[in-house]
Amino acid sequence: PNELGNISTLKQLTLNSNELKGTVPADICSLPGLVELWADCLGPEVTCECCTKCFKYGEVHSIIEDPSDTNPLPDTNEPSNDEENPELKSMLITHMTGLEENPLSDTESPSYRAYLWLFHSS
Repeated sequence: PNELGNISTLKQLTLNSNELKGTVPADICSLPGLVELWADCLGPEVTCECCTKCFKYGEVHSIIEDPSDTNPLPDTNEPSNDEENPELKSMLITHMTGLEENPLSDTESPSYRAYLWLFHSS
């Protein structure tokens, strides 16, 4: 979604292995702090002008966390009281077409962990 281009503090974005199709928006490519952008751009399904790592569409790749990462994935899937961002949740749900009714309602789901990661990144 183009709205990701509004998160000016975004440093890493891993869009690979999510069955996303289309073009990575220029707004995302022009983020000043973006260092890593992974997508399934080794085929015709995804076009990316700024990806730092490309994968083949449909293959699943895990993210290996770097111990030196200053913003790792949250250790827990349980939100604290300050971990609610209705605007971010709404934007993500809007762009998660074809998934269950509310993919962020399950705090154990990869979608929810991605939401927490984005929340902590902003």
